[in-house]
Amino acid sequence: MTIGSGSNVEVSYIAEVTAGTTPATPIFQKLPISTESLILSRDTLESEALRADRQIADVINGNKQVGGNVSGEVRYSAFDQLLEAALGGTWATDTPIVGTDQLKAGVERRSFTFERLHADLTTYFRSRGVEIGGLTLDRAANAITTLDFNVVGLSQDSDTSPIAGSSYIPATANAPMDGFTGTFTINSDSTACVTTANVTLDNGNEALFCIGSDLAVDQAQGKSRVTGSLGIYFENLAAYNLFNAGTYFDLEIVMLDGAGNQYKIILPKIKYTSADTSVSGPDPLTYTYDIAAVYDETELSNIIIERTPI
Repeated sequence: MTIGSGSNVEVSYIAEVTAGTTPATPIFQKLPISTESLILSRDTLESEALRADRQIADVINGNKQVGGNVSGEVRYSAFDQLLEAALGGTWATDTPIVGTDQLKAGVERRSFTFERLHADLTTYFRSRGVEIGGLTLDRAANAITTLDFNVVGLSQDSDTSPIAGSSYIPATANAPMDGFTGTFTINSDSTACVTTANVTLDNGNEALFCIGSDLAVDQAQGKSRVTGSLGIYFENLAAYNLFNAGTYFDLEIVMLDGAGNQYKIILPKIKYTSADTSVSGPDPLTYTYDIAAVYDETELSNIIIERTPI
């Protein structure tokens, strides 16, 4: 008997032309993931019929829901197509300068087929009509920077054979980015000692259902919400004063790998929405500030991602 192991799992994806339909003879792109929780779940409908013996008369399977998370270390070029789908924009080449590409928030929706291979069992799980419902970037001192995509799909099935004519592009070999390199610029100032940073984009994706089928027929998107938090050593009142005044400001997060490939995350118009300035003991004080981003009239976006290869 062979029991499946997570160490033998490989995740790939391909863009769909028609949501929910995998292209013929697909060329899948492999992903350097750390975890994947894209699963099929079903609602449960319990009969309310009353019985003298107090037993449940029937349990009915309801709508099928496909969703979860795809997570990995931030590696240059590894997730660029998924970043594009998450923001709903398109990479603009040589913008704002030659050699740098820029991505802003937009309204274009993209769908994918995700395939998870359990190589030790030669078993495949394929999720179709998958859209990127959001993402979370986590950056911390003495840690590898991670990126987590929240995904919502239309259907999922399993198989013991690859799709006829399918092929695979290897995952990038670029090294992961970490907390030892890069910079933070808060309100055009780079002197703050930031210990943790979290940026979350939520598109509010929701599967839609009709009478006559337990499968989702489409998805709806809500507003593009960008939130997050910063952990900052307490050295002065700069962050607290911004919070207390309710002032809008900008945030830039620059990330580099060992070769010099760079990502820059820009939130051009944010404010602190809460400040935890409590003291819980004698240790060095780290204050935590929650942030929220809004549409910036100059940049025409609430979030900007720039990529610059070495």
